[in-house]
Amino acid sequence: MTASEAPEQFPALLGKLVSELVEDGSLHSRQWRSTVEAVPRHVFLPEFFRDAPGRDGVTEYTPMSRGRDPEEWLRLCYQNKTWVTQLDNGATTSAGHPVRGIPTSSSTLPGSVVRMLEDLDVAEGMSVLQAGGGSDYSTALLCERLGDKLVARAEYDPELSDLGRDRLASLGYTPRLVAGDAAAGCPEGAPYDRIISTYSPTHIPAPWLEQSAPGGSSSPR
Repeated sequence: MTASEAPEQFPALLGKLVSELVEDGSLHSRQWRSTVEAVPRHVFLPEFFRDAPGRDGVTEYTPMSRGRDPEEWLRLCYQNKTWVTQLDNGATTSAGHPVRGIPTSSSTLPGSVVRMLEDLDVAEGMSVLQAGGGSDYSTALLCERLGDKLVARAEYDPELSDLGRDRLASLGYTPRLVAGDAAAGCPEGAPYDRIISTYSPTHIPAPWLEQSAPGGSSSPR
């Protein structure tokens, strides 16, 4: 789905989410507010899983998509919540019934995403490396804020990387995208003024330091 195909309820739902993020202090700069208002999150959540305890207490995941329940799907897309987007590295089927599995990718709640971006302290003309892509919603926000030619993203899962490429392109964003170990960064676009990680490394990888511009900084999750 592209932005031009957005449901008519989309502007109101996005506006409500932005107001919530402003009210709770997650979103406070004019530049990032305009950015969030310009990027449709639902483009990066064509399908995700709604979690709930099963009868035996084990978490079950019910697939949500526009085709299954368009109104509820869209409403959930604009809630300030994290939604699981992949189970068992893609091995678990997303049939039309609850399934079980281990979450291996997600779209982080917008509040956390924008707080990290606010803390990144970027300015016009700065280049950014994003380590980890997931749904690539945060990649889209960086592209909108800085321009896609100043954004690089490394994602380990090649399938997720390809999906992200298509979703970003549907909105006109063509950043430098790498499928591979995010700890290796993206040397082709270095040096970077800022590096942000959307996963939790146990330490700061040496390549990130090597690919940082003098005076650069990083924002690990």
